[in-house]
Amino acid sequence: MKERLRRWGTAMEEFNWKEEELKKLQGLYAMQKKIWESSETEKARKELERIQKEYETEARRLRMEMVEILREKAWVDGRLRNLTANEICFLQMRFEKGYGFDYIGVKMFLSRATLFRMQDRILEKMMAEEDETE
Repeated sequence: MKERLRRWGTAMEEFNWKEEELKKLQGLYAMQKKIWESSETEKARKELERIQKEYETEARRLRMEMVEILREKAWVDGRLRNLTANEICFLQMRFEKGYGFDYIGVKMFLSRATLFRMQDRILEKMMAEEDETE
């Protein structure tokens, strides 16, 4: 569950990286297509087909990864509805922003021990919900 929360915390950043990678891939494909279309030889036609096939395969893989990232994030977001405002604040600070327990404790006016107990309570709630939905 902790790993799921880590992925949730970085989901939008990872999604944006994949989106940028897809844009770069599209640009490279357009450039290659323009180069190979200008030549009308059999070799050029075959090379263009190979490039197009590779592009489509890679673009499909990236899009599937992007969908999976959003699906995972939505799953965790759905579980957050059952948490208190303090618990959600803790999760955002811990997993989205990557702050340590000491810093979070100062910001939330809670002790380290209280934060660890809060984290355990959150994980228990989320795992119990996961067990109920399966």
